[in-house]
Amino acid sequence: MKTLSFFRSRRSKPQPSEPLPPPPFQQLSSPPLQPSNPLVPLSTPSKPDRENTHGLLLLNNPTPNTPSSPSEHQYPIDIIAIHGITGDAYTTWMNKDSSYFWLQDSLPREFPGARIYSFGYRADVVFTLDTGDFDSFARDLLEEIHDTRLSKEDKRRPLIFVCHSMGGIVVKKALNVCQIEPRYTDILSAVPSILFLSTPHGGSDSANLLATISQVLTIPLAARFIGRSRPELISALGRNSKDLYTISKEFRHHTKNLKIFSFIEGKKTPPLKDLIVDEISGTMRVDTENIVPMPGCDHRTICCFENERSEGYKKVSNKLREVVEEATKSNSEIQAEDIPCLHSLAFPSMHDRLHSTSTAQPSTCTWLLSHPSFHAWSTPSSSTSTSGPTNLLWIKGHPGTGKSTLMAFIHKHFTATYLRDIHLSFFFHGDGTSLQKSQLGMLRSLIHQLYRWSPSVRTIILGAYEAKIKDFEQYGRDWEWEVEELRTLLSDILCMKPLRGEEIVIFVDALDEVDNQGDPLVAGELVGYFHELNDRIVAAGGTTRICISCRHYPVVATNRGLVINVEEENMKDVARYVEYHLKVGVEGW
Repeated sequence: MKTLSFFRSRRSKPQPSEPLPPPPFQQLSSPPLQPSNPLVPLSTPSKPDRENTHGLLLLNNPTPNTPSSPSEHQYPIDIIAIHGITGDAYTTWMNKDSSYFWLQDSLPREFPGARIYSFGYRADVVFTLDTGDFDSFARDLLEEIHDTRLSKEDKRRPLIFVCHSMGGIVVKKALNVCQIEPRYTDILSAVPSILFLSTPHGGSDSANLLATISQVLTIPLAARFIGRSRPELISALGRNSKDLYTISKEFRHHTKNLKIFSFIEGKKTPPLKDLIVDEISGTMRVDTENIVPMPGCDHRTICCFENERSEGYKKVSNKLREVVEEATKSNSEIQAEDIPCLHSLAFPSMHDRLHSTSTAQPSTCTWLLSHPSFHAWSTPSSSTSTSGPTNLLWIKGHPGTGKSTLMAFIHKHFTATYLRDIHLSFFFHGDGTSLQKSQLGMLRSLIHQLYRWSPSVRTIILGAYEAKIKDFEQYGRDWEWEVEELRTLLSDILCMKPLRGEEIVIFVDALDEVDNQGDPLVAGELVGYFHELNDRIVAAGGTTRICISCRHYPVVATNRGLVINVEEENMKDVARYVEYHLKVGVEGW
């Protein structure tokens, strides 16, 4: 190719000794980047050293200290952005005019709980002594990911790639390597989707790529042909490239279970006369591929946006949300490794009492929804008032006043109204099995439900189970769960700050029916445990709410929190109930 031979011939001539100006991306990466647009404040506590542009760089830090509102849904997922040729881990994704760095300025707020990474590799092709090819870049990426996802919890996090230009080729090569290297099998199985932003699957004209380097990046004319170039890397991206053909051919075998979005540039990159990556080159033509045109975006601006109101950002963000929602939903499903732990906590009759509780008569129990104490307890914004925390609600009444029916009504109301919340329940049964009327049964049931419905705590519960297995071997034969250890486990979980993204509501009915095993103070001691648990949750900044029903006696304990005395409120309900059954009885004569 003439352009390449000219590139080489200039290297042998003597050059002026004055220092060369650094490429623009080096100039941009030195000072700390601050968004100038008020729409994009830095929303993450993680501020990596932007002098380091190589490796897998964490852009946010979703730890317990990350600010989040109680209503935020958590996304336990990893998103990795990979730049293209001549790019780097930061400036590729940052708008040079507004300094808007969408990977860090917007994605952490859009997806709380997600870990956002940018992978940098040595992709310069002029003024460099760097070496490397698709295979070395891919293996470097895989090794970085492997070292970041060592724990069982990390390996369960779905992994989504966002790739610009040659970055997409690197990812395809990496997944091809995963297929033949057992060390990386977990990575391949964790990837549900890839977003390709102007990736030249079919190659691009090498002269255009050289023009991109020398003209689009505005390298000063006097310095364009000074120093070493990497024509082998450029030619590997050319049309009819054997390397690209082989990578694409092998990659097609992985696409069956991948959701792919290919974003196509819709504007020529000045001063070029043609698109750098057109639709023919920028698509793979596989069944799982979705093509997304990007009008107004050229090869450079397809991956950096002025602000989060930009049409380009909205398109990328919307597709990311689609795949993140799908991936986290499927990731919440119970896996084979979860079954033994769940079996150790479950028992056949743990939900029987709830299911057998009488359904409320029509038009009854609804008074509760407008009761001031219930409203204060059920409204998150009212969780703290001048009278103290209101996370704990007591429903008290004499025998036969309908406490269990009312609890079943509240439970049904919450599960139907607050679909994204986690609802835990245990209904004591004084005439039931030993586990139906014991603290041990209550704790096992509540933790079992947490395991099923809260993916974020599974690792903690599973860790406790596996530690017992390691120390004492087989469950049921060599060891059983104990009340004190389950109390501690439940308290520790509910006080975890990451649970701020999950609204948890606990319903415990008929606490007075707990088996006292000859000790009349057991019920009162259990009341004390719930007070202590509530205090710990409030002190940790948690929002878990607890609703407990019991008789006035024999539960002898000071009840802190909100109280509703059923017999003072349900006279109309009792009258309706009696009237209904009298009517049915008379009609049946």
